[in-house]
Amino acid sequence: MPPSIYCFIALATTVVALAGVSVARADSSAPPDSARWGFYFNLGAGANSGGFHPTLEKPLTGEFGILRARGQWRYGIGMSFSSFVMPAPYDKEKEWGFQEVFLTGARVFRPGTNLQPYLQARVGLARLHPRSELFAMDPLPPDYQVGDSPTKASNGFSVGLVPGLEWKLTRDFSVDASLLFDFYKVDETNLAAVGAGSQSSGQNVVARLGVRWWEAPPGAPVARDAWGARVSYAWAIGEASAINFTASAVNEYIRNANFNQISPRSWWKNVKTGFTYDDNDFQTNQYIHPFNGSQYYNAARANGVSFWPAYAITIGGALQWELMGETHPMSKNDMISTGIGGAIVGETMYRFSSMMLDNQATGARRFFRESGAFLVDPIRGLNRLVSGRAWSIAHANPADSMDTNPRWQQNDLAVGYRRSEMATRSSTTIPTPAT
Repeated sequence: MPPSIYCFIALATTVVALAGVSVARADSSAPPDSARWGFYFNLGAGANSGGFHPTLEKPLTGEFGILRARGQWRYGIGMSFSSFVMPAPYDKEKEWGFQEVFLTGARVFRPGTNLQPYLQARVGLARLHPRSELFAMDPLPPDYQVGDSPTKASNGFSVGLVPGLEWKLTRDFSVDASLLFDFYKVDETNLAAVGAGSQSSGQNVVARLGVRWWEAPPGAPVARDAWGARVSYAWAIGEASAINFTASAVNEYIRNANFNQISPRSWWKNVKTGFTYDDNDFQTNQYIHPFNGSQYYNAARANGVSFWPAYAITIGGALQWELMGETHPMSKNDMISTGIGGAIVGETMYRFSSMMLDNQATGARRFFRESGAFLVDPIRGLNRLVSGRAWSIAHANPADSMDTNPRWQQNDLAVGYRRSEMATRSSTTIPTPAT
């Protein structure tokens, strides 16, 4: 590996560490309204060099991340979903997925102005994964199952530097332009199927354009819902997006599925293909998809968003998954199961957990009520833990009983078992009567 990469590793690690230390120190010295959480998303295109070039070329990237800002320093975590294509005569083959999960640290210059230059360093995990069947393993591993990826991924690490410029359009929304210099090293990857040797490292230079959405700073006047949760559309949309992108990363790294080598190329292909009918099994379409949708819904409800906007965020989360969460074509029936079904299941979870919560309870009673509500509505429970409302008594209980334990309610609980299967019918020969 070239010495320059070692220099970038050291520099990136140092900047990330300095950002963490500086933010920690600023927690006690900076003004209380300077600390903010933010979400960002960007798209980019560029060129690559190094060992994998020219076998792999034309990187396209899509990146999502969460930031914590304090004064002039920021730190966070992000995920990047990229891809490469191969030159002719292999340009019609499926692309190579390139996924990164990384930590970031950044120094902002000219804070307080509308145009803020910054320098970010990042270090994390990298995974290069071909989709083309030219690279299918032969023979397949003994534990291979349908749905697993038939191609072998190469794992390693990446480091990068990102000079950028953030343009604040409002207090909470910015446009961001940046240039990514990315260096990665992965396991030796055999490229013999396309007439090349084994390679393990490369570099990307990518020009990117994106948006940042910041939550309202502490101390700013904000609306609250009946339970005392701050109304935050930034957190609602950010958490719903984080659920999807985290699921994609888990499917790629842990499940090793064959449909998660996502990138802007797969997103654009899904746009061109449009909606199709998904014939997945009953459990996936009627249980897993509505449950996933309920998490988008309650990411919104837990952040103070009312019913109809939360419903819209659920539909948006379902569309984001169908479009960007997997390489499969978008499914119209999944949109119904995840979007509409998810909102129905989510509102049920939200109301059931509301019946358990008590903002004024203390001790063991508070613990068991919060624990029960967490089991019923995990996203709401997690938000209450992170915000401190799980043990705070600063907020009163809702004045309207419809937000807690509605009068004249009726609750039914049914437990049972049902099995359904296709019956096979043997053919029977019917004798012809004699004449």
